[in-house]
Amino acid sequence: MTVTLTIAFLVTLGGAVATYLYDDKASFAARLCSGACLGLGALGLVGFVVASFIGLTGNAVVISLLVTTAPLLMLLSPNWRKQVQDDVALQTHSIRRFLNSPDIVSLLYIVFYLAVFVVFLKVFSRAMMVDPTGMSTGDYNNFGDLPFHISVITGFAFGNNFPPEDPTYAGVSFTYPFISDFIASMFVRCGASLEQSMFVENIMLAMAFIGLLHRWAWVLLRDRLAAVITPVLVILNGGFGWVLLFTRANENESGLFGVLANLPPSLTVIPETTWRWGNAVSALLIPQRGFLMGLPLAIIVFTQWWLATEKEEEVIAPPKKKQLKDRGTQTKKSKHSVSSRRMVAAGIAAGFLPLVHAHTFVVVMVMSAVLALLIPRWREWLTFMVVASAIALPQLLWSTSQTAVSTGSFFAWEVGWDHGQENPIWFWFKNTGLAIPLIIAAVLLRGEGAAVLLTIHVVLHRSQLSQDGTLDLGQH
Repeated sequence: MTVTLTIAFLVTLGGAVATYLYDDKASFAARLCSGACLGLGALGLVGFVVASFIGLTGNAVVISLLVTTAPLLMLLSPNWRKQVQDDVALQTHSIRRFLNSPDIVSLLYIVFYLAVFVVFLKVFSRAMMVDPTGMSTGDYNNFGDLPFHISVITGFAFGNNFPPEDPTYAGVSFTYPFISDFIASMFVRCGASLEQSMFVENIMLAMAFIGLLHRWAWVLLRDRLAAVITPVLVILNGGFGWVLLFTRANENESGLFGVLANLPPSLTVIPETTWRWGNAVSALLIPQRGFLMGLPLAIIVFTQWWLATEKEEEVIAPPKKKQLKDRGTQTKKSKHSVSSRRMVAAGIAAGFLPLVHAHTFVVVMVMSAVLALLIPRWREWLTFMVVASAIALPQLLWSTSQTAVSTGSFFAWEVGWDHGQENPIWFWFKNTGLAIPLIIAAVLLRGEGAAVLLTIHVVLHRSQLSQDGTLDLGQH
């Protein structure tokens, strides 16, 4: 377990240091969140390539770790080292100032993140439980997924499953995005148990997900309250299934308290009904482990898109007024340079996605094409697409060759999705709640009041705080 935690720390630090190459506006906390996702993603992809040649051995883990933590070599440069030291000093100063003179805003942020951490700690500790009676899970939606993920992890860790075959269908190439499970298998090879390997990865990515959502909402809306509400709505989202609590309360002799004392496995995903929209944590992040890495990587992409295409991209060191005439061309080039670096980083994060979570990759690339038409910054968008394609295409070609998957059946248009005989409009309303009406209202309003509605729209569909505090994820 100690080796696993050391590896997780080093790849996070390497990813955080790498953010200095493109993101001059991030706080150190935001860099750690990005670093966890980028570091683990790189570890998984590099590790898989290395293990495909020499097997998942100790040497493979060491080689992968050396490649993934290469950005730490930047600290040998006095300039880069000073930037990191300045950020660490700023965070240390903020902590000391809070301890000496606590303010309500910083206290609320600390309470918020502690509460989120405790919730995730409880939830992910029950994702897989091992006792003398065997293995079990506390998540109803994880009942079928957990055995599958265990088979994938153990296949890599102990079965030398290279090139990967589907653990369910013998002799069939493995097309399921497996990087999250492969990372867990690397941790297992380093001495962690199955539950420990998944738990460490889950907690790291889940907390990074919240921090990145937090920063993205701030960058997008410049509203403190919206930036806090955004991750809350994401982890507490779901349809109107909760109204069934009151229906059951009317049928229960002890009323609502009697129902709460003996809750059913799920109120939002009920077999043989049209209640199909589960909570994001219990229905996506726990059972479908690819989401846990795919979503935060996508948010990194979205954040860098927004910053790169801002109308007034700030230059790191703008020239003085008296120098504007002579250095106007240089300033313009610097703006393009900052935007291009952001798009390169966004392209790298998007390029990780095919083997992390293929559906998220498709969404990101389609969104980039649409946004390129709406925000015609052709140089930046071309940079993103070239970098993303260069990393993603080899993965796509490899994963779709010699497979039983039909691309034609992978994509389909289904207006009612899982509505059965129920009216599609009513199906979507009861399963998505107020999300779609709020989207329509936000588009129609287009005023100051639309900001909150757009926030809810963003977070319910997949998706500074303190002015210079430790948890200031959006510090500029």
